[in-house]
Amino acid sequence: MCLITLKALTYNTIVYVMVNMHLFKSTLVSSAAQLYSIYYYNPPLYYSLFLTGGICTSLLNHSLSSVYIQYADRIYMIYGIFMLYNIGQTIYIKISPIIPALLYICSKYTKLNIYHVCAHICITIINIVICSSI
Repeated sequence: MCLITLKALTYNTIVYVMVNMHLFKSTLVSSAAQLYSIYYYNPPLYYSLFLTGGICTSLLNHSLSSVYIQYADRIYMIYGIFMLYNIGQTIYIKISPIIPALLYICSKYTKLNIYHVCAHICITIINIVICSSI
């Protein structure tokens, strides 16, 4: 973990932000790829908005140490599982979120970043495939 100190301009106070640099970098790359897929494939508005919301909660979660943002991101992940199941055109797309979800759970139990990074890679691939097909 890396401790970054920010000085707030208005109140002259110091705010500490805990950042796991591996997950933060993974999130940046994953987010950039997904934003590019929105631009390139131009999926329907509802999916573009959904994906952009997920990108925002993920970026905030991996850059700030707020319990509220962490739970917002987790709730958004659960919502994403249901959304992918409902819009998936094949059984493979419908059940595809199981893999990154299991990787995420593994990362929490083992405390290894590699599972979490693999979850980012999997969900990025899934979202790019969906953007290209709907």
